[in-house]
Amino acid sequence: MSACEIRTLVDRLVESTEALAALGGLIRLRVGDVQAHADVEDALRATVSALDLSSAWDEVDADELAPILPMLLSLFQESLDLVSDPLRAPGWSCTDVRFLESQGAESATFPAALERTIAPELPGLFDALAAESAAFLDVGVGVAGLSIAMCERWPNLIAVGLDPWAPALELARRNVATARLQERISLRPQRVQELDEVEVYDLAWLPAPFLAKEVLPTALARVHRALRPGGWLVVGMYLGEGELGMALAQLRAVRSGGSALSAEVAESLLTDAGLGSVVTLPESSWAPALVVAGRRAG
Repeated sequence: MSACEIRTLVDRLVESTEALAALGGLIRLRVGDVQAHADVEDALRATVSALDLSSAWDEVDADELAPILPMLLSLFQESLDLVSDPLRAPGWSCTDVRFLESQGAESATFPAALERTIAPELPGLFDALAAESAAFLDVGVGVAGLSIAMCERWPNLIAVGLDPWAPALELARRNVATARLQERISLRPQRVQELDEVEVYDLAWLPAPFLAKEVLPTALARVHRALRPGGWLVVGMYLGEGELGMALAQLRAVRSGGSALSAEVAESLLTDAGLGSVVTLPESSWAPALVVAGRRAG
């Protein structure tokens, strides 16, 4: 491929990137029910019109659009981190506050999807989350966006968040305090491989891309042991379609310290860890990720 061909490819991808940013900007205006400068808003709407979305745009409910915005912001922050610092070693080692908070904002959209499309497929989970003794394990808690959103959605729930990355935990403590949830959310500077609790949690979340492949069997076994009988483990993985989509999913996972898994491999890992009722949820269950779940017997 010549330099001219590469430049042509770059120009085409830049156009797609700018169009995605414009769509995100218009979503922000719609979700926030705010107005930009008239000239800017007109230009944004012209972009949507060029994308052939005009006929459907006004029919979409703002609540349906809301989860898209954190996903876009997180992806743009990840992309900026990759371009500006491609030398960064794989793993959860970023210190940029905007990057970390964008990850937390994206994960905070998960509880709505859990309630709407995921929990109905996992028998007993609704009742467990509503119980007075409900407990949630958040592996890789980051800035605590997910734990906060879970506790706000289920008022009896307590959460324990694990994360070895001190800069993220510092932000998490601040966010938990701002949400006034210090009595319900505990944060530990701990790796999941070190988890030694038994029969404590009704639900556990584990983000596979942030764990090295050689660590996953131990992590899954430890979480399985920490679940109460009948408790569920939900594993999230980056989603990609086609050759390019899978390559990008693998890139994101490698940068995060793990690797992209297929649904089949994830199901096998959960089964090997002793979990039953293993199921892969439809790809539409939570748009940013592919979700695989397994249940502790009993």
